[in-house]
Amino acid sequence: MELRDALIYLNPHWKNGYFYKYEKERKWVAKLKRYLHEPIIKALVGPRRVGKSVILKQLINHLMKEGVERKGILYYSFEEGGSIWEVLKAYKMLMAREPSYLFLDEVQYAPRWKEELKRIYDMEEKPIIISGSVSLALEKGRESLAGRMYVFKIGALSFEEYLSFTGSPKAEYVFQEFLTRQLPYLALHPEAEPYLYLSELVKKAIHEDSRLLGVGNTSLLESIFRGLMDRSGQIVIIEDLAQEYGASRPTISRYLQALEWLALVRKVYNYRGSRRKSEVKAKKFYPFYSMLAYYGGIPEIGLLYESYVAESTQAEFFWRKGNREIDFYFPEEKMAIEVKAKTRVRKRELSTLCNTKLDIERRIVVVRENTVLESPCEIEKVIITDVDNLKK
Repeated sequence: MELRDALIYLNPHWKNGYFYKYEKERKWVAKLKRYLHEPIIKALVGPRRVGKSVILKQLINHLMKEGVERKGILYYSFEEGGSIWEVLKAYKMLMAREPSYLFLDEVQYAPRWKEELKRIYDMEEKPIIISGSVSLALEKGRESLAGRMYVFKIGALSFEEYLSFTGSPKAEYVFQEFLTRQLPYLALHPEAEPYLYLSELVKKAIHEDSRLLGVGNTSLLESIFRGLMDRSGQIVIIEDLAQEYGASRPTISRYLQALEWLALVRKVYNYRGSRRKSEVKAKKFYPFYSMLAYYGGIPEIGLLYESYVAESTQAEFFWRKGNREIDFYFPEEKMAIEVKAKTRVRKRELSTLCNTKLDIERRIVVVRENTVLESPCEIEKVIITDVDNLKK
């Protein structure tokens, strides 16, 4: 398809009266509306299928409802090919004008996108919204576009969003269903098979998107990812992985980093007083969003709950010394969290949380709806369905 035809196809909102038919809005839409008219670049970064393209089109709907001229709003997805300059040239030939608002989807696929975007912005400051599924590309873009770009990290649906999308009651059985349907399409289409959907998007990320990161052996990358999901939340020793997969230590380190940039895993460090010290100590890997754990098989419910707490709170640290461990520690908030999926939690299971020398003001135990909690110290009991409110 030639660029001119692609522009017409991708911009149906140029027709009078047309609006994109997406009724359910993610929380990010309201946040982005506040910055929509600012002459700065807004970057939406996140994994595939979390709704970034839909958010862009909902923002276009908002602009049109505000009275912005339809044909002055340009949307383009670079999965169709082409460069930013080529797209703008085709638009100007078609419209005989410059766009007032620029929406550039999957921008990491555009050649020299950072340089071209910087040049366009410096020539004429205008509202520009970009999105990307490979966060390394966008993060490097932020470095070269310093002072010109806000980054919004878009994840999978929160439980609160899922309830809004589905109209379901706030209950633990719904939460367990949610952990298998965290993506907008799955929430809105209960007939869709979640595991096939998950498998397809993971394979696309690993075997296509990873090429942008210089990954040569995508089969090895997939094996590492599957292994991490199979033992999610366990301490990972790079030397052990190198031996297991028959690869060098630098290769394993590089591929673990690639999985982070692809937004497939999140890394949590063992807290040692400072970020610098913590980064050289033991690490755990969790799925970037909990549903990904199913790529390694059928996970235990406790693992899924722990993964969701890491996801919802954006946890960066756990704490472990000898055989004593706390699931998550937040030094700035002076907050520690233990996750227990049992129906009864005894005092001895919380002794580390109560007796550690860490600077803690809030001790929290996340549990199931019917859990009986024996507390050896002052502890906040939080039901798993309320986790989204922990860091508000």
